[in-house]
Order: sequence, then C-alpha cells, then structure tokens
Amino acid sequence: MNARFSRWGLLALALMGLASGCGSKGDGLVKHHVSGEVKVNGVPRKAVVVALRHTDPSVKGNAAEPIAKTDESGLFRISTNGTGDGAVEGEYIVTFTWVSGDGTKDFLKGKYSKADKSEFRLQVAKDDLEPLTYELTALPEDVAAALADQEASAAAN
Repeated sequence: MNARFSRWGLLALALMGLASGCGSKGDGLVKHHVSGEVKVNGVPRKAVVVALRHTDPSVKGNAAEPIAKTDESGLFRISTNGTGDGAVEGEYIVTFTWVSGDGTKDFLKGKYSKADKSEFRLQVAKDDLEPLTYELTALPEDVAAALADQEASAAAN
C-alpha cells in the first residue's frame, strides 16, 4: 500500500464515520450551517470532497477540519461531528478532491487539494451562510475517467 492510497483511504474512513454518526457527541461548540454545490466544468458533480481548514491554529480536533462530500446532484453539507452539523465560526481555507470509488485517485489531479495553494477562502459567521457555489475545472479526459469510475462503482454495488 502506498502513501497516496493511505491518505485517500483515511479520508474515506473519516467520511464513513461522519455518515454513520461516529463521533457525533456534542463538543460544546456552536456550529453554523454551511452548504452548497460543486461544479466541475460547469456541471454539478458527485463525489467531490469539500474540506475546510480553519486558519486559527488554536481551533483543534474536528472543528479545525470539517468536511463534506457532494451527493448525486453536486450538493454538500459541511460536517464537523455529525452529518451536516456545520462549522464553527472563523475563516477557513477550502480544498477539493474528486475521489474515485475506491478512494485512491483524485480526478482533479491535486489542482485544488493543497491548502497552502488554495485560492478559496470561506468566512463562517454567526448567521448561516447562503448556499455556496464552487466552480472548478478539470481536463475532459479526467472528467471522463471520473464518470467511468462512478459507473463502474455503481455497477459493482
């Protein structure tokens, strides 16, 4: 198993934990609803991981890195400790990966996955945000590979 697989494998496990309610105990932190849509080349896409990284290093645990994965319609709801529970106040760097069914590939080729290079920022305040829209780009052959992977994963299930 290589390091790349391990990273995506851990991400997949973290998402499964969020979806199943693992670690959904209250942490006492007030969270605010964060949701939206991710489009790749103008089309809403399934299986894009939206990861937030809080810019304040004093924020710890799940609150420092809430996460979501887009559904069939390209929609997401950010989760900290439970499905769609939101994010704590503050500024975040936003990153994206378009993961394969087995979690080993990023069909965006790392273009949006590095926090230190991300052009996307998000300010979460006391009021819930309006739904967000993120527009990403990918090479046509990478989009085709992602769609083929999703079809193969669906056929296997």
